[in-house]
Formats: sequence, structure tokens, C-alpha cells
Amino acid sequence: MNPHNWLSRLGKPPLDNWECQYCKLVGPMEQVRGVPCTYEYPPCDYCGETPECAIDCKGIAKALSDPNIYIAGQH
Repeated sequence: MNPHNWLSRLGKPPLDNWECQYCKLVGPMEQVRGVPCTYEYPPCDYCGETPECAIDCKGIAKALSDPNIYIAGQH
């Protein structure tokens, strides 16, 4: 299932609706989370996968090999 990755709250209870900033679906959280996002993410320039990169994506490896990048939880 393609999840909604960016939801914005449109109101306050009891009229508590949410909107996906990608596919523009609006409704209560349970309704929005109950259906997949219809937005089509462009393929990664490095591995060609979508909506998530391949495990062996060279772009992710390149980004994480930068000495200025610190992976949280690592020593």
C-alpha cells in the first residue's frame, strides 16, 4: 500500500479532517489512512525504484557515505 506521507490537519474536533498534500484526499484520519495514496512518485534517479528506493540503491549509499552525515544511534 502506498501511504499518505504528508497529511495536514484541516480543523479541530469534532470536525477533524485531514488532507494528503500529494493526492489531495480529504477526510477523517481513519478514512484517509484506510485507502492508499494515488500520487505517483517519480522513480529514483539512481535505482529507478518507486515509491521507495531499492535496498542496494547507489544514491542512498552515496548520501550515507558522506563524512558529514551522522547516522543516529551509531558510534
